[in-house]
Amino acid sequence: MTLFNNPRQQFYTLFPQQLTAHEIEVLTLLYQPLIGAKSVSLFLTLNQLADKMPTRSQYKTLIQIQEQTDLSLNEIDQARQKLEGVSLLKTYQDSNEVLGLFFVFEVKPVLSVSEFFQTFLLSSLLLEKNWRSSIPKIKREICAA
Repeated sequence: MTLFNNPRQQFYTLFPQQLTAHEIEVLTLLYQPLIGAKSVSLFLTLNQLADKMPTRSQYKTLIQIQEQTDLSLNEIDQARQKLEGVSLLKTYQDSNEVLGLFFVFEVKPVLSVSEFFQTFLLSSLLLEKNWRSSIPKIKREICAA
C-alpha cells in the first residue's frame, strides 16, 4: 500500500543538507547501487525543495516532486521507502484543520566512506550486489577525492 495517494498533499523538508561534491560522490557510488537512481533523485530533490521552517504558503505539494523527478506517486513512495531503509530519510505524517493531511521529510546526512563501510547493513548489502571486486577500487577513488 502506498503512503501517497493524492498529488496535492502537502509536505515540508526538515534539515536540508548542503551536500559537498564528496558527499554526492559517496551518494552515487555507494548508496545508488543499493537504492537506485530514483531514490537518489528523490533525496536530492527533497534537499532542493526545502525551506528552513516553512510558513503555510511555503509548504510544497507532492506534485512538485513529481514534476522535478518525473516519477509517479507510487515510484516516489518506493524511493522514499528505500531512502528510509538506508537511513537517509525519515517520514512523518500529520494533519491539522488548516492543512489537512501533510508529510514531513527529515533528511539525514550522507555517511562518510568509513562510516558507510562500518555500518554492517550497508556494507553487507553492497557486497551482496556482487561488488566484492569493485569495493577496494571505489574506496580508493572516493578517499583520494
